Amino acid sequence: MSDPSLDDVAPGDDAAVPTARWTADGVCDACEAVVSWRFRDDERYVCADCKEW
Repeated sequence: MSDPSLDDVAPGDDAAVPTARWTADGVCDACEAVVSWRFRDDERYVCADCKEW
């Protein structure tokens, strides 16, 4: 599941890119668990359990 907001950022662009998101009912792009905090992992946002730290 790709996040459309990430498609707007070109490689090498100096725009700030968020590294985490908070929503009351966010869904992990990897395991589809409903979580509040999701963290950027390449081009998707995943829960702490799926994030490769």
